[in-house]
This record gives sequence, C-alpha cells and structure tokens, in this order.
Amino acid sequence: MPITKLTIQNFKSFDHVEVDLRNFNVVVGPNAAGKSNLIEAVVFLKDIAEHGLEDAVDIHGGIKMLRNFNAGGGQPLRVRVEYEESESADGKIAAMNEVFAIDEIKNRVLRLDDDKIVGIKKGRVAYDFSLRPHRRGDRFSVVHDELSQQITLVELTPATEDQGDWFMPIPSPREFPFYREVETLGEGALTLNQRNGRFRARLDPPLCKNMRLSAAAKSP
Repeated sequence: MPITKLTIQNFKSFDHVEVDLRNFNVVVGPNAAGKSNLIEAVVFLKDIAEHGLEDAVDIHGGIKMLRNFNAGGGQPLRVRVEYEESESADGKIAAMNEVFAIDEIKNRVLRLDDDKIVGIKKGRVAYDFSLRPHRRGDRFSVVHDELSQQITLVELTPATEDQGDWFMPIPSPREFPFYREVETLGEGALTLNQRNGRFRARLDPPLCKNMRLSAAAKSP
C-alpha cells in the first residue's frame, strides 16, 4: 500500500504543504528549506503505526516540538496521508480474498435485482488527524481523527484463469473460482472517526443509478 499523497499543516517549519508521492522520490532544496522536516513527517507516521499516537509524539520531543512555532494559539497540527491498494506483479487485484463479493463464511453473495454478481473493490484510503496543544504543559487534545476507505461496486462474470482478475480462494462446488469485471456500477466510502473517545462509523453507499442492492443467500 504505497503512500500517494501527504498533507501537513503547522508541522515543524511548514504552514501548509501537499506532496504527491510515487514509488521513488527524491527530496532536493537549499539549506533550511524543510527537507529534514518533511522526512520527519513520514517517520512520525511510521512511529504512530508502531507505537501509537501519544508515544510517537513523545518520541519526537512532544507536541510543542512538532507544531509550527509561528502558528496561532488555536491552530492545530494536522497530518493527512493517502495511499492506494496495490496490485500484484501479474496485474491481478491484490488481497483478492478481501475484496471479493462472496463471503465464504456466511455463504452469502451480494446481487442486483436482476441476479448479477457484484464485487466490492477497495480504493483510496485516507487517514487524517489534528492535534491541538494545551496552553500549559506538554499535553494535547485530538480534535480530529478519521480513517476513510473508498469502495467501488463492479459487476462480475465468470471467467477462465487467464482472463479473470478476481479470484475466490475456496469456491463452493457450484461457484466459479475466477471472475472478470464487466462494468463499474458506483462508488462510495466507509468512514470511521473518533472524537472524545467515541468511535463512529459512516457509510456513504455507492451511487448506482436505477439499481437497488440486496444481500441474498445463495441457493444450496
């Protein structure tokens, strides 16, 4: 899952910066341009993933060392990172068992009213959070903490192994193991946010014109 975009506000020497990233990136610039601070932002994200937010802040010297000294008192430090689902070397969809439409455990399949098979494809993922330091001490408050996942519904049809770009690892005797995409039906998003210690989930369902989705059990 390569990072494709990094946005930071009030971080170290940066007021606001957005960086589009590729598989190989080179950072160049004069002294005091912010090269080291940009790299530290990436390391900060790595430390959050490995140690959690509070420990990562401590590792980097505390919130007052991370937040831009010139930022106003009410302006939070904000970091947003975006990344995409990757594909395997042969072009097949990565983590196919996770994005396939059929749930082997519940033995259910998502279908359209006309009995078309629907696949659920994961797209761009974005993690966005903001930290506001307290007026006294080194403590801070998390004023925004959100994770979102784009999803796309696609119509599937059975295919041969060389033509299929979707795969079900353990198909039932009456199911095909390989499928290919016919067309895109709609796009939506699943969002999880945290505020004051409470988590909330929101589903923005894919917009499929003139189509109504339903979950129907497979025939035995």
